[in-house]
Amino acid sequence: MKWITRTSWCILSIFLISAVFGRDVLCGAVEKVVPLRRIADAHKLQIIPSSQGEFILRRGDVKFAFKNASRTFSVNNVKILLGFPCSIRRRQSSILYSDYIAHVLPFLSPKKNYSQTPITVVIDPGHGGNDHGTVCNKLQEKMIVLDVAKKVATRLSAKGYKVLLTRTTDTFVPLDQRTNFANKCHATIFVSIHCNSAEARTASGIETFILTPYGQPSSSKNFQSPRDLKTFSNNKFDASNLLLAYQVQKNLTQQAHALDRGIKRSRFQVLKGLNCPGILIECGFLSNPNDRQKLISEQYRQILAEAISSGISNFLN
Repeated sequence: MKWITRTSWCILSIFLISAVFGRDVLCGAVEKVVPLRRIADAHKLQIIPSSQGEFILRRGDVKFAFKNASRTFSVNNVKILLGFPCSIRRRQSSILYSDYIAHVLPFLSPKKNYSQTPITVVIDPGHGGNDHGTVCNKLQEKMIVLDVAKKVATRLSAKGYKVLLTRTTDTFVPLDQRTNFANKCHATIFVSIHCNSAEARTASGIETFILTPYGQPSSSKNFQSPRDLKTFSNNKFDASNLLLAYQVQKNLTQQAHALDRGIKRSRFQVLKGLNCPGILIECGFLSNPNDRQKLISEQYRQILAEAISSGISNFLN
């Protein structure tokens, strides 16, 4: 009989723990797995049968829909990406405890963690100056997002909010200066506005990004790495980030009748150092002919601005 090395024994032990106690192993740590039925019991959620292979939970005006083997779930039909897929564990649909904390609990126990008076909204038009952003058919992202940002500012100012922009002209502003500007102004929230691009011209729709929570992979990755085990200033606002993104993404997709690409996670530099809730919006794909044609339209940019300002107001009220 061959000797089992210490490393092999440690690996075997970890998998035994996972199998027996219903836990997952992430970067050497063992994390709890939470059955969706347990979440329903704890929060008095109704379990609704579905013929679409979904696990649906509802309480009042909040409805969650999960799918096994998928990172995508929805809240009131707004798509959100989990850190890890929903999966069958011990014959029960389950999610990791970190996903429960980061993506489910904020909707069941919403809390506002801002108290500034007056409320200050910082709008960040992406790129500028020699940084054109994405360019397609001579259409420059930096000019589109500046126009949308100004329209958002006008609408929010009319509602009584104090609104500041990180740039008001076609000038280059480094990412760290945008973050520092928001912090020095004691911003209540920060909203960065961008347009998207992809090699596949079929890619279309609107998506909203928030900072990735500690210990979770960003939405563009399918696995956890040691680099995910780092906390940034903005992680103090993980729950508020999600609720702000939800309100804005919901209004954008509904009012603009755009494809919902979901609320996603990334460790974007402009978000990491914020001392307030913050989001980054991708308003559509300049690389997609249909999205591009809409973004050229003054009327469509007005619709985007109204949707963004409505989402912000919904969050702040």
